[in-house]
Amino acid sequence: MPGARKSYVQENATDLAHLAKLVDTDELRLRIAGRFPLDDIRTAHESFEAGGLLGKVLITF
Repeated sequence: MPGARKSYVQENATDLAHLAKLVDTDELRLRIAGRFPLDDIRTAHESFEAGGLLGKVLITF
């Protein structure tokens, strides 16, 4: 896919718990570019593919 970048993540329960605590205490704020219901996954993907986003694209269930 043109312009795509790979991102590798290793799961770690301790680190995830620490991040969750930072979010819960407002020490870490998440930047969200857009929220899309699962039924609108096509629009979410098109938004991501277009690029230029300042934050993550969230899919809600």
